[in-house]
Amino acid sequence: MTGHETEVRLEYDPEAVATAREAVRHRLGGLLSRDRVDEAILVTDELVTNAIRHATPERDGRIGLRFDITGTMVRIVVTDGSARFEWAGRDRPGDLAGGFGLVLVDEIADRWGLSLDGKKAVWFELDR
Repeated sequence: MTGHETEVRLEYDPEAVATAREAVRHRLGGLLSRDRVDEAILVTDELVTNAIRHATPERDGRIGLRFDITGTMVRIVVTDGSARFEWAGRDRPGDLAGGFGLVLVDEIADRWGLSLDGKKAVWFELDR
């Protein structure tokens, strides 16, 4: 099977998180098990939330959600207009207010990473 790529442009707004979850459910339903779709939704939710909270939109005022699907894996990429990536992690051992998101991404995704080439792209992959 050859790769297939699609992109959804999301508003730079907290409501985009729900739109992203629905896009993942729609695009991956039937391609992955229900548990893997739920994992993809959870990781996508985290990455889109991070883009809205901590980044800037792309030139069109939106953020990107791209799906790259092959016969062996699904890659989801969240893009924004930031030229840098910062992550301090949790501030204190007892701090439950944040900093766990990328730890969650690392635990769930088979692989993940980022690129910085004028805009930030954070991606993750799930094996099929």
